[in-house]
Amino acid sequence: MCRVRVALVGLISIHFAAICSAITERIPVEQPIEIPLSHEFAWKDSKSVANQSFLNAESSAAKASDFYQIFTGDTQYYFPCTPENDECAKLCNEQSKECVIKQARYSNKVQRQSIGSLIKQLAAVGHKPRSIIINGDLTDYGHPEELNAFKVQWEQPIDGVRMFPGLGNHDIQNNIEDCAMNHCGNRMMRYFISYLGKELNIRADYRQTNDFLFAEYQGSFAYSWNECSSTNSSQCVHFVQLNNHPTYERSFEFPIAKWIINSTLEWLSDDLAANVDHPVVINFHRYDEDFPQPDRLAFRDVISNQGSHILAIVFAHFHSSIGVKDNWCINGRNVPLMFSGSVPGNNYLLIRFADDYRSLANVYSLHATGSNQTIVTRLNIATSCS
Repeated sequence: MCRVRVALVGLISIHFAAICSAITERIPVEQPIEIPLSHEFAWKDSKSVANQSFLNAESSAAKASDFYQIFTGDTQYYFPCTPENDECAKLCNEQSKECVIKQARYSNKVQRQSIGSLIKQLAAVGHKPRSIIINGDLTDYGHPEELNAFKVQWEQPIDGVRMFPGLGNHDIQNNIEDCAMNHCGNRMMRYFISYLGKELNIRADYRQTNDFLFAEYQGSFAYSWNECSSTNSSQCVHFVQLNNHPTYERSFEFPIAKWIINSTLEWLSDDLAANVDHPVVINFHRYDEDFPQPDRLAFRDVISNQGSHILAIVFAHFHSSIGVKDNWCINGRNVPLMFSGSVPGNNYLLIRFADDYRSLANVYSLHATGSNQTIVTRLNIATSCS
């Protein structure tokens, strides 16, 4: 009977939230962003590549079995752009809601157009990227208009290239117990597991128990998948998404649901043990004080003890950061810890996986300028360590 009452309260709360949404100031509905047919990808330092264009250099170097992967983070509707993102920052400089929305729309438009054009241009030379990984903070707070904007702009595949999302602190941490009846956290968790299932045919790590209209969801909510060579289906890279950070734990209740988020370490250990044949790229959102040193050591132990070949660890969170933050020596191999870039900074990573995929062939940081041009920098990644 108690569950019935809770469920009825939940239904009433949903209706009440809809009424509140209708009477508050409306944010205009987002419209899908058109991908330009022409877009220039220019080297930051043209002398270092013998005056070859980026696409010419890549099309001549890449083999048929190579594949590309795009990484970014913090689409974060609605959040202002970074101060050094000049063309976005100059749109307005006040702290008003209108200015924040304007900058967020602009930075997402610029990022989507640059990534979309890159996909199309690489596809034209036979090297279409496999997917786009977004490492958390899809929204600023999980409000309905924020999630709707994200869905409109980023859900639609570009030439068949799909988006693989993670959740960050703005999706499932900052808003917990700070949003009416935990609507925001519940909304983001429901969206996440629904998108994975419907669009990617992936089930995250969780179990669900139902009691009439009430449901409890418990697990790490991590997930993984493989991207394989077009010429050899057994030659793959194993991608892992751990969401906010590897040891993040939180539980919260919504009137008709309870969410229990566990550390990912146990799931990660099992996942790596089951995929020892493929090199691995691990993704999550934040690598900062919220992921403290003892937890980092526990995480490092897990990825060192499974016989796995870790290629890279990629995260977001710091909007102005792009490229290598640190290097770990794991089982005699260098593993770069890299920022994926962010939408507010209009930065992202492109990685080419080549040969046997046992090392990173090329890693590029890209900065979309907003002037139909993206600046490309080749990053130097160490391969050996001691």
